Amino acid sequence: MGSAFWHASHTYDGSRFDNNLIAVIAYIAHQASVSYFPASSILTELSETPRKKSGVEIAEDLVKMTYEKKVWEWSQVIDDADLPHEYFVTFSALVATTLSLLLPFWIV
Repeated sequence: MGSAFWHASHTYDGSRFDNNLIAVIAYIAHQASVSYFPASSILTELSETPRKKSGVEIAEDLVKMTYEKKVWEWSQVIDDADLPHEYFVTFSALVATTLSLLLPFWIV
């Protein structure tokens, strides 16, 4: 959905929507992969301080945005989503989690 919006519109909103949906999907995958560990904002939310919403809740906000908000309000909703600053951090966390399942801890 985000990619289609970006490539069809070539707008700021389209670019932000595309990148943030990638970030949301990665964030949800990360949170699911560590959900059985004890709660810690550093581990589950990739933040020193707790975030306001989970990845699933952020995804719900972005979906609701498309039918509850005017198009000119979308960029504010997208920019206000409390996601890890760079989604490369989230991808790094996913890789580290995967490697910790495959390799001895002293290698990871």
